[in-house]
Amino acid sequence: MDTHTQKLIRDIEAEVRFTRHMIGRDQLDPRVMAVMASIPREQFIPPRLRHMAYVPLVNMEILLRPEK
Repeated sequence: MDTHTQKLIRDIEAEVRFTRHMIGRDQLDPRVMAVMASIPREQFIPPRLRHMAYVPLVNMEILLRPEK
């Protein structure tokens, strides 16, 4: 697993811990995490924003805004 992917997985795990009271779980299913680790990060982002694939998750709200 490359450095960017390792950071993605750590960031996702931190987000899950931070939001556990909202999502009702302490961690995502290990199978989900394994798939996320095996797919390039930019594949999770709309094509128009793939250049931002490695922006820290603290800025993810930019990526999650609906298109107008």
